[in-house]
Amino acid sequence: MRSLTLVVAAMAVSQGLFAAQMPFIEIDPATTTAFREHGTGRPFVAVGLNYFDHETGWAPKLWQQFDEVRVRDQLRLVSEQGFNAIRLFITLESFEREAGQVTAEGEAKFRKLLDLCRQCSIYVIPTGPERWEGAPAWCKGDRFANEAMLAAEAAWWTTFAGRFADEPAILAWDLANEPSIGWDSPEMAAEWNCWLEPQYGSADKIAAAGGVPADQLESPG
Repeated sequence: MRSLTLVVAAMAVSQGLFAAQMPFIEIDPATTTAFREHGTGRPFVAVGLNYFDHETGWAPKLWQQFDEVRVRDQLRLVSEQGFNAIRLFITLESFEREAGQVTAEGEAKFRKLLDLCRQCSIYVIPTGPERWEGAPAWCKGDRFANEAMLAAEAAWWTTFAGRFADEPAILAWDLANEPSIGWDSPEMAAEWNCWLEPQYGSADKIAAAGGVPADQLESPG
């Protein structure tokens, strides 16, 4: 079964259009637990917060009611208070209405927000896409075990992150906000059994590992 992982640190080393204005941040290979500026080697410490437009409401409304002037003022305030990074929330309705497809208006608003962040020297960690505005018709099922949903999410991230490969303001990609795996969906049960069988080889061995009688197993896990 595929697993959803947190992708840490945008590691691009391109000397793109914005490199002179805002350095790329990379993992320091000498420690692997610290960041540094690409090119200069200067240490980088992210001091950040979760950002949404508090004048419109909770996270999704940043995109529904995107106001460039208001967002610029808020980001300037964030910078003036000593923060150099924000984490913000991407939603399915604003960014992935069709499976695996990036919505044009969502991408345009995200590009504008990145432009405003560069003006304030603020790095960005996007997280999502989440279902806070509701789930599109295609997005039904277990997001960690449904193969069609996993394929759509992989396609969406490949496209979306690929379009920003040369963007120095991206500090990291966070693939899911507070991920929590449920164990009671039919899709997860099927994937669990697909893992159990080759792992243990027989129902008797599965039962022994679980400390239960073999006749109490259910298909087989």
